[in-house]
This record gives sequence, C-alpha cells and structure tokens, in this order.
Amino acid sequence: MAKDEDSTADEGSFNPLSALLAQQANREQQVAAMAELAGALRDYYTAVVAEGFDEDQALELTMAFQTDALHQSHDA
Repeated sequence: MAKDEDSTADEGSFNPLSALLAQQANREQQVAAMAELAGALRDYYTAVVAEGFDEDQALELTMAFQTDALHQSHDA
C-alpha cells in the first residue's frame, strides 16, 4: 500500500509542471496568432492606403477588418 501511495504522490508532483507547460504552450500559440494578426493588419492598412484612401479612412477600414478577423477566430 505504501508503494501505491508513493507512486500517486510522485504522479501528483508532475501535474503542476505539465499544467505550466500547457499554459506556456497556450501563451506561445496566442502570441503567434497575435503576431500573425498584427502582420495582416499592417498589410491591410498599407494596401488600403495604396488604393488611395486617406489615413483616417484606412485606419477605420483596418479597425473594421480587425473586428471581423477577431470574430471569425472566435467562431472557429
């Protein structure tokens, strides 16, 4: 019985580490997704300005694009 209790205690000690590793992986995925979104927003803004929109219009359109992109990512 003592051996079973020890192995359970040992297994329990790994749970916090595995949880921390999972949290870190999740954060890294979120950072990568935000970096990808930032790049897409930059490219979109640049393209809108290149099409002749002024900076205020381009910013407004880019913000709408961002809102749509965020809604789509939450729906997925």
